[in-house]
Amino acid sequence: MIFAKEAPQQEIHNSAFVNLLLRLPPDADNQAVDSAIEFTQDSHITALFPHTHLRGKSWEYRLIYPDGRSEVVLAVPKYDFNWQTYYVFTTPLAVPKGSRLEATAHYDNSVNNPSNPDPKTEVHWGDQTWEEMQYSGITYYVDHPLSAQK
Repeated sequence: MIFAKEAPQQEIHNSAFVNLLLRLPPDADNQAVDSAIEFTQDSHITALFPHTHLRGKSWEYRLIYPDGRSEVVLAVPKYDFNWQTYYVFTTPLAVPKGSRLEATAHYDNSVNNPSNPDPKTEVHWGDQTWEEMQYSGITYYVDHPLSAQK
């Protein structure tokens, strides 16, 4: 174990944002489910973790800046439940106060999805693999935490 010689420059936070109200109709082959968070302080995002279960097929994360400009910051066009990963940015993403991070997951609840446990069922949020989630893990730091300001 190696101890730091000085205090860290910033505190890293792990959090998540979700859509607990997700609803996937039977036989829907490309159902979009959205969620979003808004930043109340200047921050940097260091990593994102998209998570769905067996019906998840793709993800997109879009950052909407206070001036209205938007950009896709992460696209996972072929999400695979068996290959979940934390996407760590080489350079942390600068997120000004007032920005929104919007997450859109697409689901395949049809017979065309060989992993689908039951395409005839309406699916809702749940912890079990045969249910679904729209969960985004996020790792970030606040540039100048309010508690550190004088």
